Amino acid sequence: MLFNEYVPCCQAAGNGGSKRRNVTVTLPRIYRELWAGLERRWLALRRPYYKLYPELVGALLSSRLEIPSRFLELHVSPKALFLPEITEPRLELDGRPLASLLIAKISEQRDLQTIAVLGEWASTDGGYRRLEALGAITTMSKNAVLDDEISTTDEAAAHILSAVRLACGACLLVDYASPVVEYDVLNAHKTFYADSTEAMREELFRRARSRGKYGWLLGRELTGYSAGEFRLVESERVVWLPSQGD
Repeated sequence: MLFNEYVPCCQAAGNGGSKRRNVTVTLPRIYRELWAGLERRWLALRRPYYKLYPELVGALLSSRLEIPSRFLELHVSPKALFLPEITEPRLELDGRPLASLLIAKISEQRDLQTIAVLGEWASTDGGYRRLEALGAITTMSKNAVLDDEISTTDEAAAHILSAVRLACGACLLVDYASPVVEYDVLNAHKTFYADSTEAMREELFRRARSRGKYGWLLGRELTGYSAGEFRLVESERVVWLPSQGD
């Protein structure tokens, strides 16, 4: 399956040929320096990423986040979310499909934490891929249930907040070791990954990271689910309970 990788603006132009990208930044000017700093930090961390498979994308967009936002830890920040080139249902803005996301925690105070979600929308124009970046800055009370905060009646803002919901859900799945998450290992190791012990999987992940492959696969074998619910268990960990939906 093909995924849309996140392309930092500092590397977007001048790649040559059909892969050359033109970038339009739609962030307010006040956030552009912040955005550039987050991208530089992501590159310095060796580009950590999550690949979200289509069925999980739809299920996360329909899932409730029934947990206090303080459990959104973002242990590795920033991190990128690569979305499949074909996704149903699509997350769109003005008819353009979302290609990828970058999520980061940018501040944390005693009772509040602020996250930034940067999205890239892709379209094809004359053989070139055009990326448009859109930013969402969300400040959350650490003790509030996320669903109480991720809500809006404005159509455009609803799409932005859907991106926030998708990014937060993916981070929670990885941070709390959901069964739908696995390491993205080197191609030569994929054939025996499923039968490996957890210790061996950690070693395969380490080897992949040493080769510049620093990622996780989310929902690769998820089938038959269209919704879900994040729930706090024993006051200390978060589980995601997928469901068939309505």
